[in-house]
Amino acid sequence: MGRTDRFVADRVNASHDADFLDYALGFAVSTVNDKIEQLCYPVVRRANADGSFAPTNLRARWGFRNLLGAMYLQMYSLMTSGGERPPASKEPRPALGVLVPACRFFQ
Repeated sequence: MGRTDRFVADRVNASHDADFLDYALGFAVSTVNDKIEQLCYPVVRRANADGSFAPTNLRARWGFRNLLGAMYLQMYSLMTSGGERPPASKEPRPALGVLVPACRFFQ
């Protein structure tokens, strides 16, 4: 076992009673929280685009500063979903060749 492996094992033994899953989940949560604070921000939006700005028509949403922020926002959503999956879209998806017509890989 190398020095790094021994360091991690000693740290997990000391702080998490040798529960590596607990240590890994805690590390992932900490990382996602840090990135959300850096790359994402809360916004207030109308529930539907044609609605008014009445208090009953406003919803809390998240915005992101770049694509990395969007990725961490998806990870945050997955981690806080409690195992529930979002409902499937009712609209059929177009073929990838339609979405990316210039890319010969998808045709």
